[in-house]
Amino acid sequence: MYFQELHQILLQAFTVVYEQLDTNIARHLQEFTNDLDDSSQAINKFFQANR
Repeated sequence: MYFQELHQILLQAFTVVYEQLDTNIARHLQEFTNDLDDSSQAINKFFQANR
C-alpha cells in the first residue's frame, strides 16, 4: 500500500510539473513570436548580414 501511494503522489507531482513546463514554454514561444520583427526590411537585413 505504501509504494502504491508513494508512486501515485510522485506521478501526480510530475504531471503538475510537466503541465507547468508546457504552459511556460507555450507562453515563452508566444512572447518570442510577438517580439519578432517580421517586416520585410528586417528580413532583408537578416539575409544580407548572413551571406
